[in-house]
Amino acid sequence: MNKFVGASSDWWYHCDANHTLRDRSTLLILDRTEDTLSPLMHEFTYQAMVNDLLRIKDDRITYKADSLGEDGVTESKTDKEVLLNDNDEVWVELRGKHIADVIQTLSTRIRDVVNSNSGTVYAKDSGKNMSLDQMASALKSLPEYRDVMSKLSQHMYIAHQCMEIFRKQNLLDLSDLEQTLATGLDDEGKRPKLAELINTVQSTLPNLNTLSKIRLLGILIISQKKSLREADIEKLFDESGLKAEQIQILKNLENVGVKFGETDPTSRAEKFENMIRGTRLTSTAKVESESEYASSRYACSLKSILEDMNHDRLSVEQYPSILPLPLGKSGTAASVRTRTTSRWTRNETRKKKVFQGGRQMVFLAGGMCYSELRSAHEVMAKGEKEIILGSTCVISPLEFVQGLKNCN
Repeated sequence: MNKFVGASSDWWYHCDANHTLRDRSTLLILDRTEDTLSPLMHEFTYQAMVNDLLRIKDDRITYKADSLGEDGVTESKTDKEVLLNDNDEVWVELRGKHIADVIQTLSTRIRDVVNSNSGTVYAKDSGKNMSLDQMASALKSLPEYRDVMSKLSQHMYIAHQCMEIFRKQNLLDLSDLEQTLATGLDDEGKRPKLAELINTVQSTLPNLNTLSKIRLLGILIISQKKSLREADIEKLFDESGLKAEQIQILKNLENVGVKFGETDPTSRAEKFENMIRGTRLTSTAKVESESEYASSRYACSLKSILEDMNHDRLSVEQYPSILPLPLGKSGTAASVRTRTTSRWTRNETRKKKVFQGGRQMVFLAGGMCYSELRSAHEVMAKGEKEIILGSTCVISPLEFVQGLKNCN
């Protein structure tokens, strides 16, 4: 990089002799083996759910949409393709939000339109309790439906599809189990015994599809690998109903750094396990999820790293540096998670701060997941430094599992 910058007069870096208004940026290069747990977790932000639960390819999703005939009355079902990218303002606004907030936002906006139209058959008071299907019907009766409300209608339908699968697969209870495994604590802050966790996983497996079984067993193995006995793992494999080639996917976790049994406490793998469990070897504070929802209380290991970068306390021993890292600052970071009494209870949103200081850049080779995108936004929203997160690709849980299948 130094040779590249030095060979081109058009390139420069912050904090050189001619650019002193901003501190030098920090670039950290990681790879997917540093955290194999996060890509398996169910994530309930809008973008993550769409890519996890629905059929989407090249940012395109197709669904059956209602359309009005030429007479303005006759209805028919047509295939409608939606491109979910930065040109869709509604998508850009809502994609990082929890699905419950997305539905609330869409519902509020649709109600506002319905209630503001004096010609609609829905009275102002009745609009408050309308279902998603009733809102869709109401929108069709509005003259501005096609021109003004098409985007809201599309996203209302897509969000509705996500929630239908969410309810059908009972993902709220499944995610509670995943969160407990990943954090070591249940939603009441209690620490279950390993035997209880294994029994719960065993009773849950028969109700899951193949992908969910692989994900849940992978989460159990990765999060509890130091305590799990080989006999426990083999018993779970035998009772899972998975085929030999599907069980091999889980065994391939060893090829990406997941070692079963005791590990060297000074090793890099041990450091990341402690991040996953919420106890850091080098951190001065516990880093937790910024989400207001107990179903999203797990914080991926990247968040701990970003917090350390933000406070200039990144360990040079764990992450050797080519150039000297910025000087550390005193003080510790407080917990960023708000306690919830309900898995779907929303608290106040946080205000953004003005960015200053050097940019924090992270490149994650091997693909990044949507929880890592969410964590980067959370750290940036409550900090003072801009974070730029890059990767070879963005991976869904299915794509991560498919990658494990080929990781021999």
